[in-house]
Amino acid sequence: MQTVFDKLPLYAGVLILLASMLGVSSLLFSDKESPFINLQIPERVAPGQPMRAVVGDKRPGLRSLFVSVSRPGAHPEVLILDLKGNDYEKTVQFCLQDDENAESQAVIRIEAVDKSLNNLFRGNTSIRVQPVYLDNLSPSAEFEIPASPLVRGGSAFIRFNASEDLGAAFLAAGPLAFPLYSIGPRRYQSLVTMPVDVEPSSFNLYLALADLVGNSARLSVPLQKEDKQFNEDSILLTSKFLQGKVKEFSGLVPGEKDVLTLFLRINNEERIKNYKEIQRLCQDTSTEPLWEGPFIHLPRSTRRSNFADQRRYMLNDVTVDRQIHLGLDYSSTPKAEIPAANHGRVIFAGYLGIHGNMVLIDHGHSLHSLYSHLSSFRVGVGETVRKGQIIGITGTSGIAVGEHLHFEILVNGISVNPDEWADPEWISKTALKGADPAASF
Repeated sequence: MQTVFDKLPLYAGVLILLASMLGVSSLLFSDKESPFINLQIPERVAPGQPMRAVVGDKRPGLRSLFVSVSRPGAHPEVLILDLKGNDYEKTVQFCLQDDENAESQAVIRIEAVDKSLNNLFRGNTSIRVQPVYLDNLSPSAEFEIPASPLVRGGSAFIRFNASEDLGAAFLAAGPLAFPLYSIGPRRYQSLVTMPVDVEPSSFNLYLALADLVGNSARLSVPLQKEDKQFNEDSILLTSKFLQGKVKEFSGLVPGEKDVLTLFLRINNEERIKNYKEIQRLCQDTSTEPLWEGPFIHLPRSTRRSNFADQRRYMLNDVTVDRQIHLGLDYSSTPKAEIPAANHGRVIFAGYLGIHGNMVLIDHGHSLHSLYSHLSSFRVGVGETVRKGQIIGITGTSGIAVGEHLHFEILVNGISVNPDEWADPEWISKTALKGADPAASF
């Protein structure tokens, strides 16, 4: 026969269980803190653009989560309905689907309920409501195209007004990309060129745009193009010239003994290396235009060759090499002073292969001028120069057959016809505007 004392362990267990239940109930009833909702929603979104919210409850945890969207003239749409609970914190992701309207307003509503027994067992509730604009409109552009066609080897400014604020913009023709610079609210410009080795029929300029929410568009630039034929030119090499260059270039092609082979390797392999290095150097450019008015050339000089001459190198009446001459050659009195063609900043002053002693000046907006075959320098890297300031002295360094100045204008690292940049009428039609560095692409 059991006594009361025999049932004491059972009573103790029941009392402990009741106490635990009372403790939990007290905890559930006493919790008056609502769940937290942290929204990560921008003011404007594109269809399908992810939006996030972090929802949670420190104790006793979430019971349910409800996310919906309301649009004018439509029933609310449920985006998330979660009745599982058992979470103290969770991150949810949702998006809005396409809308017939190019732009419409919507309201995101998030409701979170915890497991508290407060509020007559309904729990504590948090509600967050946030308006959002659904942007379904791709950006567009209104172009300002030069009246004159872009000639092969020439330059042109492309300007456009964007229909809205842009997150990204890209101007290109095939593998060639041209930087864009902001010149006002939603207004951009770029300096472009059609290289001498590109056929006009294959030079198709396009503009790729993306707005702040990711809507994108690709637009063809309605640019007039014109072909151009270039002159032929011959450079007569002599054994004396080749022998004289052996010492200067032997270090670039170690072990090569034949002077003609040495010259050909320098005129081809080194030329390619130098061209790539100049392109790299030209990436250093100001986002503000530094130049003003027409570019000047070497005073009291005679032009010896033209831009893009199809040059043949002759030795003993035999053509030994062919190259395109990407600049202008000027001859003057011995050791003539070389002026800066326009205002700018010196980004290179040193020796560079076939160019010998060379100066490279940045004029801003991806525009540069190049001066080679110098005998000495009058400026150093980093110096700001004014138009007409003496930057060096003519010479014969590099592959120079006789003393002269080799002069180039480059757009985004590509050699262009300098004659355009010396033409006051052409300059006046392509006057630059001030740029906003922070908004350039």
